[in-house]
Amino acid sequence: MQLGKKHLADRTSFMISKLFLITIIAAMGVLSLLVWRGQATSQRSKIADANSTAALIIARNMEIRFQGVSQALERLALATALDVSAPDQSWMSEAGHYMSTFPSIIQLHLFNKNLKLLTGYPDDSASVSLEDLEDDIETITLVYPIYDGAQLNGFLIGSIDIRQVIESAYGKYENLFELQLKDDERIVWRSGDRDQTDSTIRYEEQIVFDQSNSMTMVITPTVSYIRQEMALARNTLTFLIIITIIIGIIVWIAQKNHALSNLNLRQYRELLENVQLIAMTVSIQGEITFSNDYMSRVTGYRTEELKGSDLCTLLFPHISTDDRARFFQRLRQGGVTGHKQITITIKDGTERTWALNNTLLKNTQGAIIGFASMGDDITEQLESHKTLFLQSSALASAADGIAILDLSDRIEWGNEALFELIGYEPSEVIGNRFKDLIRSEKQDDAFFEAIREYMHTGRVWRGELENRRKDGTPYTEYMTITPVRDSSETISHFIAIKRDITEQKQLEQQNRQLAEQFEVRQRIESLGKLAGGIAHDFNNLLVPVIGYADLGMLEVDPESDAYDHLSHIREAGERAADLTRQILAFGRKQRLNLQVLDLNQLIAEFQQMLRLPIGEEIELTLQLTEEPIRIEADRSQMEQILMNLVVNAKDAMPDGGLLTIETAVVHNGSEAQASLTVRDTGTGMTEELQQHMFEPFYTTKPQGSGTGLGLSTVFGIVKQHHGNIAVNSQPGKGTECTITLALAEMPAVTRPSDEFPADRRQHGRETIIVVEDTSEVLELVTQVLRSAGYTVLPFRNPTDGLKAAVAAGQQADLILSDILMPQLDGITLLQRIRAVRPGQKALFMSGYADEQTGIHMQEHADVRLLQKPFTTEQLLMEVRRAIEA
Repeated sequence: MQLGKKHLADRTSFMISKLFLITIIAAMGVLSLLVWRGQATSQRSKIADANSTAALIIARNMEIRFQGVSQALERLALATALDVSAPDQSWMSEAGHYMSTFPSIIQLHLFNKNLKLLTGYPDDSASVSLEDLEDDIETITLVYPIYDGAQLNGFLIGSIDIRQVIESAYGKYENLFELQLKDDERIVWRSGDRDQTDSTIRYEEQIVFDQSNSMTMVITPTVSYIRQEMALARNTLTFLIIITIIIGIIVWIAQKNHALSNLNLRQYRELLENVQLIAMTVSIQGEITFSNDYMSRVTGYRTEELKGSDLCTLLFPHISTDDRARFFQRLRQGGVTGHKQITITIKDGTERTWALNNTLLKNTQGAIIGFASMGDDITEQLESHKTLFLQSSALASAADGIAILDLSDRIEWGNEALFELIGYEPSEVIGNRFKDLIRSEKQDDAFFEAIREYMHTGRVWRGELENRRKDGTPYTEYMTITPVRDSSETISHFIAIKRDITEQKQLEQQNRQLAEQFEVRQRIESLGKLAGGIAHDFNNLLVPVIGYADLGMLEVDPESDAYDHLSHIREAGERAADLTRQILAFGRKQRLNLQVLDLNQLIAEFQQMLRLPIGEEIELTLQLTEEPIRIEADRSQMEQILMNLVVNAKDAMPDGGLLTIETAVVHNGSEAQASLTVRDTGTGMTEELQQHMFEPFYTTKPQGSGTGLGLSTVFGIVKQHHGNIAVNSQPGKGTECTITLALAEMPAVTRPSDEFPADRRQHGRETIIVVEDTSEVLELVTQVLRSAGYTVLPFRNPTDGLKAAVAAGQQADLILSDILMPQLDGITLLQRIRAVRPGQKALFMSGYADEQTGIHMQEHADVRLLQKPFTTEQLLMEVRRAIEA
């Protein structure tokens, strides 16, 4: 019994122990299962975190490697010789260097500015189409312009194998994660077997290569990697079942976690050391606790110089102490910006721009102990973007209208100036045919078809077009259409530049008219100068002709044939003098005797003289204003204007007609002017005749019937009076000639009623010094004056006359001098005489007086001018007037 009880007790104890053990084992099993489940969940979470971390690192690394290749190509473009028309061996060597340095560059092409292939590397004869490159989803083509200053010289086109970029960024993760790269829905690149991955853990990351190239990366862990990572949970379960001591299990789990943590830390540091990105960690006090080799290369500082240095002092010397304090205060509060673009100063003092991604660092208690930064130097990229933005902005802001056309002549893009020029909205233009924007009946379909054929031959078309805006406003445009070629020298687009030249065309028309007018004026001015010179010498010749004729007529019997002959000579001389006066009037070389006249009174008094040449078949009508019209003019010149216009009108009405002389006061803006109009009902003139009507010696009359100086003389007199003349004429409808002159404010003067007394103009006893360089004129004047009783001292040389005038002794009563003489002109002669003998009386003679002479004459208002040629009676009368003045 006792043995049975003991056995039962032992068995019970055993059972209890066993039950206890089973209970302990069951409890440990349940605990192990619970721990295993938690561990498995934790491990899958870590796998997901590692998946996302790897995706971020691979994506950024791919972007940075692509940007590195892009920047390398841009540097190659900048280093390329400016004259790309003949690439040399140095470029090939440089291209080979860049391709060996960046294996993802598979082909380089060099084009001129017309997109003509010059050379390629490594295949010099390669000719690849840009469309082919764009269709290859595993290749990205980059184009870089080559400039000489502001002059575009060519383009560098590089082809980048995207697979190389992916493989270089993905290499160390190849056995851990399966990767797909998608362009829209197309798979560009993938690794591994899709069936060997766990699709429940996947992560997508956007990769942006540049503004026009981006892809989506999908990353999933491989089954082998998941099994590897989940082995920890299985080992934990096995260890919990085998080891029944919870402390051992806890120690084992703690040791395992610690070992894994150290492994992850080593892997992370190794990754940061090898990645081609700036990587650093900074403590809460601002000290750099870690930096990788890439950061050393970028900043110029060695790793030893970076570690332990103050971040702000080393890289941000421009940041103030207050800003630094505020930054670390935000850091302690967890306020660090995740992505930031900052300006740093590297070792050589150069400022660079970095783009950084920042992450807070915390200890096991969750306290912030610093932050980690990863990014890259984007200085060159920003400059490149700035240049591209400037170029696109310049194109969009151009003052000329610019449109880009496809091969079917449809508009793909237009700048703001284009829409302002044509008056259409962009939605009405983009996608439409280019010829639809040219709305003018002056260009037909054949014209546009000819332009289209010309464009597609590859030549630049230039020309002017008549066009209308949307609102119907007509305008003239100058258009240039230039073909754009791709890398295979195939025309892909056209650029059309439109400029509104309406105002320019109007100016050109005006300039042509002004040039024609200027040419006529120059011709007239030249003839005027020539006429003035001829008239001067001609008048000197006429003086002895008329003078000696007068003297001869005094010495012969008025009833004799000799008297009659001398009379004819005198009349011929006077007609020649009249012709000379017309030439001087045309050339505006005749001195005006200006006085304030009533234009109406002058016409009324002169109308009897006007009726003489027109005869009875022409009716003369005066339409004069009731109020006086006062002008400042030379009476004789105004009378000559009237006579010439009336004679011209009479010649235009051989069968009779109506001749009207009309006066009026007209307004030119705010200025009132006197108007004189002579209107006839004659044959009129064609436009061709009107273009030559003011030219001297131009006449439509039969040979020998006119001098051709009528209207040209009128033109010269009007211009000398600072007036204007306009002629309106049509064949068969008569001619209307209108002259406008400035109004005078002073009252009009009356004509003197008597001449100088005859008994006082024939004789004298005074002494007269005569200075005249023409010997014939000097002899005649001397003879006439001496015959009238005067004592005459003649001099051909003005210097001798000056000596005689200022010599001691009796002062001469009068200095009679020509104006234009060599060595010393008459006005200067008088000035020098009056400097010694103030008040010296004088009388000038002149064949003509130019504008400069008129100005000098105003300084001697007391001196009269005797116009050559003159009669002996005029000479004696003017001498007497001058002496008794």
